[in-house]
Amino acid sequence: MIFFLSEQANIQDNLTLLYFYYNLADPYVKITLCYKGKSVQKGKSSVKKDTLSPVYNEHFVFKTIDMDTNELHLNITVKDYDRFSWDDRVGEVQIGADISDAQGLHHWKEVIRKPNVTISCWHRINS
Repeated sequence: MIFFLSEQANIQDNLTLLYFYYNLADPYVKITLCYKGKSVQKGKSSVKKDTLSPVYNEHFVFKTIDMDTNELHLNITVKDYDRFSWDDRVGEVQIGADISDAQGLHHWKEVIRKPNVTISCWHRINS
């Protein structure tokens, strides 16, 4: 399974709310592949400095051989990097057969059905 994070990630609303007074953020994205409810593989994007409108063009490859796709899901978490304290959680979305909303489930089924094709879809993160 290849997860491609591209274009402007749909996180601007959450970043704007959290950083209304600062006008700066250093967002990055953490992606965790879970199998049967347990984390099995992880990926992390680069940090985009001083922006409320980050653009990512990064690939994450997860090996899913011998895993039942009905028991897989992705946790995608957007965080704000802080040099001297804990990174702030901006929001997250989960995509998979067992935990997605209707849009996420449709996207997941398309990805599973066409494993070697890039299938793009916007997902709203929950704060």
